Amino acid sequence: MKWTIAPEAFYPEIEQGIKRLGQALDGIGPEVPVRLERADTGLEVRLADGAALIRAAEPAGLWRGLGLLAGVLERNEAGCDFRQTTPFRTRGIMYDCSRNSVPTVATVEKLLVKAALMGFNTFMLYTEDVYEVEEFPAFGKYRGRYSREELRAMDDTAASLGIELIPCIQTLAHLERFFRWPNTHALQDTDSVCLVGEEETYRFIEAMIRSISGGVRSRRIHLGLDEAHGLGLGRKLERDGYVPKTELMKAHVARVWEICRRYGLHPMMWGDMMFRMSIPDGGYYQDDIRLTDKARGLFPEGMDVIYWDYYHNDEAFYRHYFEQHEAMGVPALFAGGVCSWVGMLPNLVKSWQTCRAGLSAARKMGVREVFTCAWKDNGGEAPPGADLLGFAMFAENCWSEDCENDADHFRNARLLTGADYEGFYEVGSVDELLDGLSLQGLEPPNPQKYFLWQDILLGQYDRESCLADFASIYAEKAERLEAFLRTGRYEPDALYDLTLAAKLCRVLERKVDIGVRLKRAYDEGDAGALRAIQAELEGELYDRLTALYTVHREAWHHFFKPFGWEVADIKYGGLFARLRTSALRLEQYLSGEIDSIEELEEARLLSSGDASTQLFLCHSNCYVNISTTSLL
Repeated sequence: MKWTIAPEAFYPEIEQGIKRLGQALDGIGPEVPVRLERADTGLEVRLADGAALIRAAEPAGLWRGLGLLAGVLERNEAGCDFRQTTPFRTRGIMYDCSRNSVPTVATVEKLLVKAALMGFNTFMLYTEDVYEVEEFPAFGKYRGRYSREELRAMDDTAASLGIELIPCIQTLAHLERFFRWPNTHALQDTDSVCLVGEEETYRFIEAMIRSISGGVRSRRIHLGLDEAHGLGLGRKLERDGYVPKTELMKAHVARVWEICRRYGLHPMMWGDMMFRMSIPDGGYYQDDIRLTDKARGLFPEGMDVIYWDYYHNDEAFYRHYFEQHEAMGVPALFAGGVCSWVGMLPNLVKSWQTCRAGLSAARKMGVREVFTCAWKDNGGEAPPGADLLGFAMFAENCWSEDCENDADHFRNARLLTGADYEGFYEVGSVDELLDGLSLQGLEPPNPQKYFLWQDILLGQYDRESCLADFASIYAEKAERLEAFLRTGRYEPDALYDLTLAAKLCRVLERKVDIGVRLKRAYDEGDAGALRAIQAELEGELYDRLTALYTVHREAWHHFFKPFGWEVADIKYGGLFARLRTSALRLEQYLSGEIDSIEELEEARLLSSGDASTQLFLCHSNCYVNISTTSLL
């Protein structure tokens, strides 16, 4: 593309962005002259007679326009005329860097480029303890924490693309990885929650805020302040007696707010604690919730409060919660989510429904700032590739009021994500083993995780695996993914997700029912079947697991810092060792060395602990509980 930039089109503000995106789009389609202009509102992209015009009201709109135009050129279309608007002045991505998988600077820079082409103008790095705090040398130690120089490098890239990089930290709870160090005891109420009301705690919080905010341009900061389960019920209770959570929370938020104001920062926080203190069991979502007066005044005037909801499929629920925020005098920002916390692969079936419902409600309720979050719970197993399609889904619903899940809106997917829409949607549908499964309940069932990590001899999820012929379903999914891979149409980074998904399905094709077959053959005394399963454990299944492990390790070290992979090694190592042990136990039994295999003598329960005959697929996302019922 040859650029012609109108003098009023944000120049020189966009000069570096033009260079960076020009490199990213180099070689895509025929070379055409492109004129960039400033518009009063919205976005306009026109291509006619071999020349293009992009008009936008903000730099992020120009970048989205470039993405739309590049897609048209890539498809060799003769012309286009796009006109789009968005009511959301802030459109952001929050990427979880705190669950072992810390993206490298290069990975973050790639994500920023893709985000710019989608029309996002804000990016958050969720960092619980993965940044340096000089006064606390153990903070983030051995966790892949970002240095001040790395933060500045990522911020420079973001700024060149007109994206505000907002630090996102924790100043109350979710600090269990730092609190594992014995010298942090004075800061702790519980294993994960700060001891509020203590000056030493506020010196620690000030050091965090000073350190993270010093590495970026933005004067906004996300303080977390969510999910403070057990607030005031640990050392605080022992020392000072019972103090209502509302009092503790209000005083703590006020102190942290004051620290931010001294540093010239405009803070934001998650808003769930306002609800948790009004729901008897400390939950967050309740259909008929009406906040009580004790929730009023919890937040200082001017604090940005975010309503986060990654789960509901119906617009009415979101609207009800927006109304509850307004009733408390708290105009909410909104955070939806890409369902990326369920295992190695996201659930994009769920992501699509929740982002449509949440953004439709936000639009109608007049919300102006929205984000989508990519959480990486329980080990950060997933690479970032397929998440990009989830981000694109969110972006399309920001810029189009009547967005449908069809080729018309996602024909640009290959440019924006590195893979065709159908390819990454197949990756994000691995957990859709039965039609509509992903939309059952708040948390979608995630059989990819528990069918992989469950123990073969214990069979904790074997009852669930009998619901259908899942082995055949995984085989069909693997074949479709392998067919996509054979097309050769994908960027190198996208191949990791597609390959990982295919290898995972091939493992599950063999493993999903092997415990059921093993138990049946044992109960029936079928020595031939037992011998065949022993050979499978030592041969085909072991080889398929090795292939999965290899590509997963390569993907991790391509996208993330090496810290944290040791946990994946422990998981895989345990699975390999249990395959060998299971094969050995079978050999000992078949040779007469032992009279029984005690693990196989046990009757199988549902994973919930019930003996019911009603089968269903659950959501289970804790490796420790999946892999064993013993202590680990």
